[in-house]
Amino acid sequence: MRLFIISLSVLFVVAFSLVIVRFWGSAQTYSPYQHPVADFLSQPRQFIQPQSLDSLHALPADQALFLNLTVSKNAVFGVNFDSKKPSLHEFEDSKWPATAIKFSDLLPQLKNRCVILNIVDNVGGIHTHVQKMLGDHQIKESECFILTSETESVVKATKEILPRYVYGSAKAEIMTMIAMQSMFILPAFKIRSDVLVAPLRNIHGQMILNEGLIEEAHHQFKKVIIGPLQEPTDIEMAQSLKADGVILSR
Repeated sequence: MRLFIISLSVLFVVAFSLVIVRFWGSAQTYSPYQHPVADFLSQPRQFIQPQSLDSLHALPADQALFLNLTVSKNAVFGVNFDSKKPSLHEFEDSKWPATAIKFSDLLPQLKNRCVILNIVDNVGGIHTHVQKMLGDHQIKESECFILTSETESVVKATKEILPRYVYGSAKAEIMTMIAMQSMFILPAFKIRSDVLVAPLRNIHGQMILNEGLIEEAHHQFKKVIIGPLQEPTDIEMAQSLKADGVILSR
């Protein structure tokens, strides 16, 4: 009986603590994010992930894009249109397959577009490589570019040296949000990324995003972009969740 009372007391304290944390989180106030990216996403948008250079050429000149950014063994940045094997870090740029193109060669086609650059390589010094690449190509923080990566360390390290650019969410941040939602304390989590960029489902086909996560992101004035998406049902689901943008593979 004594053990039961102690257990019940512990559960009560934990439940009370979670309620306090949730109440505290719900009381937090946030300010709208001011940037051309936020302006661009003020209405629902489609970002296209082209599957080839020809597919890119066929798109309208102002079509928003999602591109996998990879860095070669000799520190040359490129875009690989092969989404199944996006990283080309093991090769020098002279040995790249036909599915890849140097970022410098592609840059003229990125003018007047809003672009998500997904950094696929988690290698030593990647943040300094990105810093040099942006500087060399004069891509300013005021332009409509979103830097993102599945890897938390890549996003964090890059943001530390280039804090004024716009960053998407890493996988770890999304997983933390899901965990906190399961404990009913999601409002206590302050989203660190500037834009939530996440797939709709995990590799097992299970839903990652839901209405509650997106509502909290919008409460914190964060835009939400879902994808890449291929199935029509997933596109409809993303739109029903009131995403600010979707990424479509074409």
